[in-house]
Amino acid sequence: MTSGVIKTSQQLDHALRYWKSFTFNDWYIKLKDAVDSLATEKPIAEPRMEYSARWMVRQSRFCLDVPDAIFHTAAVWVWGSNLETGNFVPRGETAPSTGKLSESRMQDTANNMCQFSYAVDTSNDKTLYEAQKAFEKQICKTDGFNRTQKPRRKWQEGEGSYDATYIFVAQMFVRRGFYTWKKELTLVYELHPWIREATAQGKQFFANPDRPEVFKVVDGQLRPISECTPPGLLYGDLLWISFVVEFIVSSNAWNPNFIPVEIVRVGRVSPDLVLAKSSPGADAESESNDVALPTRRQRLQAGQSAAVVGMIHQEPANGVRRDTK
Repeated sequence: MTSGVIKTSQQLDHALRYWKSFTFNDWYIKLKDAVDSLATEKPIAEPRMEYSARWMVRQSRFCLDVPDAIFHTAAVWVWGSNLETGNFVPRGETAPSTGKLSESRMQDTANNMCQFSYAVDTSNDKTLYEAQKAFEKQICKTDGFNRTQKPRRKWQEGEGSYDATYIFVAQMFVRRGFYTWKKELTLVYELHPWIREATAQGKQFFANPDRPEVFKVVDGQLRPISECTPPGLLYGDLLWISFVVEFIVSSNAWNPNFIPVEIVRVGRVSPDLVLAKSSPGADAESESNDVALPTRRQRLQAGQSAAVVGMIHQEPANGVRRDTK
């Protein structure tokens, strides 16, 4: 855990470099390593078709039952939707005070437009946009992708003045169907009453078992953010983020999504250093996913050891640092 509030740009640069290299799981891939490998003959990860409308970036070293490649990076939190209810607010209910929610993106029924959104500061650090462009370049050269030559969706392209924040997104619901019943069995987290009612047996959708998990390091262990103080993410939180990369081909366009797996609060940054100024409302859209989906992937667990130490001016002690050099 980063000790004290980060107050200078030099301290922030140092903290970001450290947390981008640190990993809580040795199977996860440092984002920079993955991007650098794309320029070689043996990339660490490559896009593979899950079905015609969805491609996932997966680890190249496996042949059978290829798992999604899980990347990790670090960034500073700017805003996000409610961690339990996203942009879903049933008719007659009041939107939660925690989390930002654009009126134009609010959904009152369970559907594919219901999403969790997580915006981080990219006003100075363009790592995420650079990685996104590298993955886009790779998939555009992949046989079978976007056979009908649809244009790239005009959203979150990282061009001009629209690159001050990067928004990670995750679906809230999965459509029930022949190919998804096994995935529903992997649901393990407690549902918010709104979500429980919207996904009751007989309803069209169930809650996505792969909802991103949010933690904080407390006394050397990962604890659910809901059990911490404050029980949520704040503007200026320094975050360690693991995520997967998907490409969606809709009826009119295609687009990438960076989908969080876990988010860990590891420090605090002075608001003066958080330069991004944006407003919520740019959630990604996706098409129906009534197709075969993988079961729940292996993830970090609450209570597991988190081998981290305080740092701003010094490197971690011997035997504690874990990175993905």
